[in-house]
Parts: sequence; structure tokens; C-alpha cells
Amino acid sequence: MHYFDGVPLYQVWHKDGEQQRLSSTGEELPAPELSCIKELAGNLMSNETPAHYTVLSRYDNYYFSRHPERGGKPLPVLRVVFNDDANTWFHIDMSSGKLLNKSTSINRAYRWLYNGLHSWDFIWLWERRPLWDIVVISFSLGGLSLSLFGVVVGWRRINRILKTPYILHRSGV
Repeated sequence: MHYFDGVPLYQVWHKDGEQQRLSSTGEELPAPELSCIKELAGNLMSNETPAHYTVLSRYDNYYFSRHPERGGKPLPVLRVVFNDDANTWFHIDMSSGKLLNKSTSINRAYRWLYNGLHSWDFIWLWERRPLWDIVVISFSLGGLSLSLFGVVVGWRRINRILKTPYILHRSGV
């Protein structure tokens, strides 16, 4: 259950993947209109007005699902961008009016520096799936090679130290 414009709603998913919005009385409700969602989205931040709205019908580098076939993140969504100090973005599900997430410029930088570099989930690479596999496996094999190289060098150094006789010197004798 979630609320849209103060009204409780139920989102129902059927086995065939179809979705229904039901009121608390069981009445089927249509998807909210874009103008209504935009009007309510303008109230997300009390002292700011939205700079612009973007309707996303495809995933991009900031709103994506690694497994859309499993029903990850819904599409289409409305991205609401504010010109506040944090450069805040909101994503709203256009079929239900549900607020999906909020991100700031810090969240988006973290997304690139951590998630992007650790998972290689750049949308242009992810959409070309065999290429993504080749890149990730290549980097993984490179990391494994460097690790094995470090173990071999370390082992040789330890063996050299263990085989070298130590001569103790006493000063003044």
C-alpha cells in the first residue's frame, strides 16, 4: 500500500505481469496524469521549485536496473530536478505516482566512483551484454594475475631471508 495525493492505494501485480491500482474500497483506478504528478512533485522540497522535468522511458546511467526482466525498477519514470545546493533529483513512478528515490550530487558522484568502477555498470556497456562480460572477466583476470605475482615475489623474498645465515656481531670485541 502507498499513498497518492493523500489517498491510500494498493498496487496489485498479477502473474502475467500486469499491474492494477486499487483504492481502499477495491475500485480500480487509472494511472495518474502527468500534470498531476508534476504538480505534486513541485511540493517535494518546501523552499525550491523544480528546474525541469524529464520523462525517462529507458534506463540511463543514474536510473537503471541490472535485471529489468525481474521487474527491477519501473519505467516510465519522471525525473524531477531541483536547483538547490545539493542539486537534488527525484524519480517518480508514472504508473503509480510513487516516489522511488532521491539523489544528490554526492550520491551521483559516489555512484560513479564506487558502483561504476566496482561493477562496471555503465549503461552503454551494460546494454551490450557480451562486451560487459568480456571487460569484467578481463579486469578480474588482471587482478588475479597481479595478486599471484605479489604472492610469488613475497614467497621468494621470504625464502631468501630464511636461507641467509645471520651473523651476530658484538660491538667492541
